[in-house]
Amino acid sequence: MKKLWASPEVFAAMITIVGTLLVSVILGFVEGRIGFGSIVALFAIFLVGALIFFLFRRGGTRMAIGGGVAMIFIGFLVFFGYRLVRDRLPITGAEIPPAANALTPVLNSAASGDSGPAKNPTLEAPTAQVDSTAPAATPEPAATAAPTVAPPSTAGPIVGVWEPLTTLPQKVISLCACPEALYAGAEGVIYRSDDAGATWTAVSQDLPNADVIALACIPGTPSRVYAALETRNPFLRSDDGGVTWQVQSNPDFVFGGFWHQLLAAPSQPDTLYFISEADWIMMSPNAGKTWIPASAGLPKSEHDSINILSLAIHPTDANTLYAGTGGFVGGGRGVYKSTDGGQSWTAANTGMLDLRITALAIDPLNPQTVYAGSSDGDILKSTDGGASWVPLDPTPALPRYSEPREIREIVLNPQDSRFVILLADNSGPLVSRNGGETWQMLGKPDGHDQPYFGVTLTVPEPAIVIVVDFENAEPQRYVQTP
Repeated sequence: MKKLWASPEVFAAMITIVGTLLVSVILGFVEGRIGFGSIVALFAIFLVGALIFFLFRRGGTRMAIGGGVAMIFIGFLVFFGYRLVRDRLPITGAEIPPAANALTPVLNSAASGDSGPAKNPTLEAPTAQVDSTAPAATPEPAATAAPTVAPPSTAGPIVGVWEPLTTLPQKVISLCACPEALYAGAEGVIYRSDDAGATWTAVSQDLPNADVIALACIPGTPSRVYAALETRNPFLRSDDGGVTWQVQSNPDFVFGGFWHQLLAAPSQPDTLYFISEADWIMMSPNAGKTWIPASAGLPKSEHDSINILSLAIHPTDANTLYAGTGGFVGGGRGVYKSTDGGQSWTAANTGMLDLRITALAIDPLNPQTVYAGSSDGDILKSTDGGASWVPLDPTPALPRYSEPREIREIVLNPQDSRFVILLADNSGPLVSRNGGETWQMLGKPDGHDQPYFGVTLTVPEPAIVIVVDFENAEPQRYVQTP
């Protein structure tokens, strides 16, 4: 047996297996996510190894190596064939409105009438090129939705229900909330909900065939939405609720990484911040027309990467930011703070030097109060602008088996900032009505005993609405009942 494993034939077979493993990892990066599919791929690798060993024993070196190479090519064909079929299948229940069916152009120009700071020569927006002979699209006015959920009672425990979202595609990549609508980004299409997430409709179908990796709505401008597309695609803006889009810029930086976030400053809506988990923060002072780096002074990993997992913007000062750091694998370095729009950063991480901060929230009524959540379920609160932190303990509201429970989102009610909503893996949503002193668990999504969330969106008022998408399950919505 020892002689057998030392033979060149078996060594060649093992090299083929390693090659298959590398291919599966590469495909995982192409797909942009690692989850249940990767486990299946790992199981398939063991099957391939057994097949190659069998072929070697029966037919020798050529058959073993030939079988391994064939399996690699078959794996590629199955993977890309699956993506092709998935992309061509219609989404059940998601109908395109007539205005979007007619013509939804992506213009190669920024929206007219905007003004902003001097342009950045290194990241310049494209010169406007509009075909004046082309028929103009008639934008459909953005719908102004009447509230579909009555404001709940403030007395007694919070009660709500989880329900499936059959009109949303299974693979939701990004979400954002505007005052009058919710938006979801998928591959090559953006969906809108005018009834607090109960139903969704595709509002744009002529986008580039690329993932909509981040969306942002603008406070005070309900119909304006920004969309960042995946690598080397344009940055877009809509002023009619997602029906038509204009190119703001073609940034030459790469929207890399596994996770992205796009935020608009509440006090200065033309100031945008874009973060990529594995790489950096970028800032635009003029609604996405130009972009400048905003990562100087943030800690780097041993691989010279800047891992930013979360970002929060001061409600009245667009230049004051908090960034949650974390290594791609392993510990982080807590929270960092900037007061100059990300041009420099200082540590604000007393007591959290080894934590990966996956969620941040600033009290809109008292901006000195900041909440931070970690990948291990730690919840911390600062009442002095990040100078010091006090741990909060939601443990009494959680079952024992719920660890680890990565904090995915922290949201404060803008009308009563002591009302804090927390969304955590393996636990589901929790609510505190007293600034984090005590917590109530709202209940886990149907069919998920230990849920692992992919994309999340929490709307705190007039009633709690939470939209979640999972790695390999249909999206669901939690809605608070009166």
